[in-house]
Amino acid sequence: MLLILAGYVAMLLMAVSSMFYLVQERHLKRKSTGSLFDRLPPLGTLDSLSSRSMAIGFVCTTAGVITGGTWAYIESGTRWISEGKVHIALFTWVFYLVLVYLRSSAGWRGRRAAFLSIYMLLFSALTWVSHSDLRPILAR
Repeated sequence: MLLILAGYVAMLLMAVSSMFYLVQERHLKRKSTGSLFDRLPPLGTLDSLSSRSMAIGFVCTTAGVITGGTWAYIESGTRWISEGKVHIALFTWVFYLVLVYLRSSAGWRGRRAAFLSIYMLLFSALTWVSHSDLRPILAR
């Protein structure tokens, strides 16, 4: 549980730094000065923060998924594999894997990587909702 939580924190940091990256990029393209955005870090720093957060979050999330899967297998055998929330979690992890691949091997940086990071946070929120007790409340 702590590994997944650490993964979510790192993912949130990744998405926030990506949002700041997009805001700072737009601010620089407009060449506007005298605003609160002048205090944001440079684009390279924001991209580096996003990349490092992504790496830490992926390691924590992967370790959490492996630990949780092992624990679920010990507790209930293979019955848990057919649950929908497990499929959503695995789909989210695969999307995270694609994000890691595109950033590290394909060289995606900047704007494209920032949008993928934000989408990753949305997928993670969907996974969290599917595993929490919010489903009955949202179904109303």
